[in-house]
Amino acid sequence: MDKKISTSLHSLSPFSKARATEKVAPAPVKKEKKKKGKNAWMAELLFENTFSDAAMTSYQAPEKREGDPHSAFTQGELQGFTGMKIPKSPEEYRELLARTYDPKKRDLALAILEQPSLRMAISLWDARKAVNNRNLASEINRFVSALMGKVYDFNPAVAQFRDLPPGLLGQQDSYNNKIFLSPRLCGGRAREFLETLIHEQIHRLQAELMFRLSLSKKGKAMSLDERALAMYWKSEEPKYRSVLASGWDFKGDTLQRYRDLAQEYHAFETGDFVAGKVCPFDPPLKR
Repeated sequence: MDKKISTSLHSLSPFSKARATEKVAPAPVKKEKKKKGKNAWMAELLFENTFSDAAMTSYQAPEKREGDPHSAFTQGELQGFTGMKIPKSPEEYRELLARTYDPKKRDLALAILEQPSLRMAISLWDARKAVNNRNLASEINRFVSALMGKVYDFNPAVAQFRDLPPGLLGQQDSYNNKIFLSPRLCGGRAREFLETLIHEQIHRLQAELMFRLSLSKKGKAMSLDERALAMYWKSEEPKYRSVLASGWDFKGDTLQRYRDLAQEYHAFETGDFVAGKVCPFDPPLKR
């Protein structure tokens, strides 16, 4: 024993000396949890279905397998996991989308036109009176978001005004169930505001359906078509990252690629259709 330590121990009382020389067990070391890999994520996403061991171990990195390099899954994987028909092309996707949601967008337009106070708010909108339009926007949002929730059977997002980057009129925050609308809309036409509001609420619907894929059987029921659409949206997420790599100021081919993304096509198409029925004399929004 070191002299210095020995002297200090001699100066202690017998009880303290016993405590000082007592062997202390090392603190337990927490075993690190293994990070979830892509297989685990896919299992969590689709755990309502029954998986075989072969299916769960067959996943390969996108660069090592055949198929669309921009897709998170191959069509074969999706077909095997869900037992349903996932669209294999934009044409098949748009056909399924029309079958599932065309009746709903017509119902939404009709429901808006049947609300006298909502029609009044839209008719009072004046592009020269931005401050007044902001009050009208709150009234329009209150009615339209509630009607969308009823027609599409989802929980609409809370809409708020927020300054957004150039080229961006709306944005959805799926984590906090909010959508943000640019104040610039209040200086434009009623159709522009209505189209953007519907566009962003459709994105909220899409986010909810993709989230519901991972709910237990106690969650809200989804039709097979809704599941197929949600799976297709999920598989296209890598394409989003590719298109958005250059930012939000879209031009030319990049703008068209953005509009052709599955979720954007759905949101643009619904907003254009409903706003066109409700505000037939306003020209469509230029994006």
